[in-house]
Amino acid sequence: MGESIGKARQLNTALRIYASEHNGAYPLHLSDVVASGILSQQQFDRLSLAALSDGIPVPWIYFGGLHESLPGTTPLLMHPLPSHGGKRIVALNDSSVSLLISQDYDDVVKRWRELASQSK
Repeated sequence: MGESIGKARQLNTALRIYASEHNGAYPLHLSDVVASGILSQQQFDRLSLAALSDGIPVPWIYFGGLHESLPGTTPLLMHPLPSHGGKRIVALNDSSVSLLISQDYDDVVKRWRELASQSK
């Protein structure tokens, strides 16, 4: 879990840098941080996969196309599956990383869809 939290923090930082260089807009795709030169491909490959409890790597859930002007509690990145205690690691728009109760996942996705449609 500690490794995944560290990866979430580093990816969140890369996303915030990207937004600062693009008038507050986050990338549509997580891999855009490589194309913009914020992360090398090697760094991205190391960070972009979260490990499940059995060690199998899976991609992070990225909520692309948002803007940094949204509330600080807006999720940008989420671990694909709940970890210990049924919580997911979430990187937020205020640069923090926290744990989200897994039952709230559907609400997060619904809110992202609303925010993404308003950002267009």
